[in-house]
Amino acid sequence: MQIDLSDKQSEAWNLLEDRPEVSEVFFGGGAGGGKSWFGCAWHVYRRATYPGSRGLIGRSKIKALEQSTLITLFEVATLLGYEAGKDYVYNSQKNIIKWSNGSTTILKDLFLYPSDPDFASLGSTEYTDAFIDEMPEITAKAYDIVNSRIRYKLDEYGLTPKILSAGNPKKNWVKKKFVDPDTLPEHIAFIQSLLSDNPNDKFKELYSQQLSRMSSEYDKARLLFGDWEANEEVENAFAFNFNESAHIKPCHHQENQRLIISMDFNIEPFGFIFSHVWQDKEGWHFHIFMETTISGGDITKAVEDIKGKFHHYL
Repeated sequence: MQIDLSDKQSEAWNLLEDRPEVSEVFFGGGAGGGKSWFGCAWHVYRRATYPGSRGLIGRSKIKALEQSTLITLFEVATLLGYEAGKDYVYNSQKNIIKWSNGSTTILKDLFLYPSDPDFASLGSTEYTDAFIDEMPEITAKAYDIVNSRIRYKLDEYGLTPKILSAGNPKKNWVKKKFVDPDTLPEHIAFIQSLLSDNPNDKFKELYSQQLSRMSSEYDKARLLFGDWEANEEVENAFAFNFNESAHIKPCHHQENQRLIISMDFNIEPFGFIFSHVWQDKEGWHFHIFMETTISGGDITKAVEDIKGKFHHYL
């Protein structure tokens, strides 16, 4: 099996195949750097090299996986000389690929559904390795659950757990875990991928022109330049006349006023604000006097935090 890799892809390959102490590799950054292609190539290599092994390929939604990552997987397999129906068979009903040497690829939907907060849908299946595409689209818990299942036939082949993930910049748990730290733990590695790392000069030229024409400066910063600090644009601002000098002043909890609590539980860290709203002869008043965040938060932790701050007044 012959695979031609870019410098960044070679670096990732070395971490995955020659560095047993590294178990988690995030290959992330701008579009067009060959992240998904590399993930699929590594996955095919592992299935071919270790007969009877079992690998997971995951993404937030199975439909997106089928329409994008899976197509790339089949293209890579063909490029490497594997023939559908002969060297592998895809069962679209079960989302499983059976390889002729007994290896298996399992495609998984990793979206956090309210009906399955603990990802019971993943079952108790064990895997030899995993590739998660567009990882910023999934939750940290989904990632951790997959990571905990990588133990299948490792002893038989003298392997160590390996999970490869890829994705474009987004300000969430992925950035916090892989990108922000000045020094990463020994078992974690981050490789920044950019369009400029792609060895195909013609592709770089054409795709760079395409990305440069994007109307969203936010998406252009993320996808063209791999900017992890890019801030999402607000197209329809709620506080469109906000003026710091006019609208910010000291606010505090007033025992005689009703306590209003607003929460956003779909972010990390979990966040909520405390405020008072009332009307008097001067008009309406809206005072936000406290903001709280809870890392790894949930409703139970939020309730305990609120009780700790305001139980005398509730």
